[in-house]
Amino acid sequence: MVKAKPHLANVRLIYIYRREMIMFNKENNEQRFIKKDAQGLGIGAIAILVDTKTGVNYLVAQTPYSGITPLLDENGNVVIDK
Repeated sequence: MVKAKPHLANVRLIYIYRREMIMFNKENNEQRFIKKDAQGLGIGAIAILVDTKTGVNYLVAQTPYSGITPLLDENGNVVIDK
């Protein structure tokens, strides 16, 4: 059985989340991602991260099998903060 390789962008965002949601720009030390909301769920947690450059919201699940996906609204569109 061949295991699927994780998408590189997802791996980077999960790494950023686990490192307290901070990715530094070496020139000006601006935060790339900020935590908008979080909620504990017993053995895990979910959080909403916002990309400060694009405004895209991401839903992050931090459990034994962590994952990340763009946050969608009721119409299936990506939630973007302006």
